[in-house]
Amino acid sequence: MKSTSYIALAALTGAAFLYGPLPTLAHRMTKPTLKKGEKPRMLLSFDDGPSPRNTPRLLDTLKEYQVPAVFFVLGDKARFYPQLVRRMVSEGHSVGFHAHVHRNQMMQNPISATIDFERGLHTLRKLVGSVRFYRPPHGCFNVVSSLRAKSGGLIPLMWHRHVRDWKKQGVEELLEKLREARRPGAVLLLHDASDDTGGEPGAFDSMHEALKIFLSESLELGYDFVGADAVETEEGQ
Repeated sequence: MKSTSYIALAALTGAAFLYGPLPTLAHRMTKPTLKKGEKPRMLLSFDDGPSPRNTPRLLDTLKEYQVPAVFFVLGDKARFYPQLVRRMVSEGHSVGFHAHVHRNQMMQNPISATIDFERGLHTLRKLVGSVRFYRPPHGCFNVVSSLRAKSGGLIPLMWHRHVRDWKKQGVEELLEKLREARRPGAVLLLHDASDDTGGEPGAFDSMHEALKIFLSESLELGYDFVGADAVETEEGQ
C-alpha cells in the first residue's frame, strides 16, 4: 500500500510540475532581444494596469520625455477604463495582454485558466484590435496559457530586470536599482497599478519619481528607449 501511495504522490507531483513550473521555467529562460540601433537601446514595460490614479500620470511623463513603452494590461481593468487603454495606443505605446484578473496562473486549474485567458484577450482585442505580446501575472505560465498564447499568435515577452517596484521603497533606493539595471538591450519590468494587485500602498509614487530621474539621466547618456517593434521575434527574422 505504501508503495502505491508513493507512486501516486510522485505522479501527482510530476503532473503538477509539468502543468505550471515547467512552462514558467522555459519561458523565463527565454530572454528577449532588442534589434540593434545606432544608440544603446532599452525597453520599458509596465504590468497590472490600467489604473485611473497612476496610469494618466505615467503617460504624461512618458509623453514629456517622448519615450514609448509596452503596457501589459488586465482585461477586467481595461473594460472599466477603456479610455486609458485607447490613450496608450494613441500616444504610441503598445498594449500587451496580461490576464483578465491578476492571479498566479500556476494556481489556476485548466478550466479557470482557459476562461480567464479567453475572456481577457477578447476584451482587449475589442478595444485595440491586434495584440502581439503576452506576459502573465508574476511571469507565471501554465500549460493552458502557454499553448493558448502560441495558438493565438501571441509572443511571450519576459524581462531582464525587475526592480521590485511593487514594494514601497525610497526614491533613491529605487533609482539606484534602475541605474544598476541600465544596460544596452535591457527590457525592464515596472508597474503602473501596484496598490490593488498585491503591491504596497505608495509604491507607484516612489517608482514614478525615480523613473523621471532615470529617464532624464538615460537620455543624457545617449540611450534610446524603444517600443515593441524593436523586439526581435521569429516572425520578424
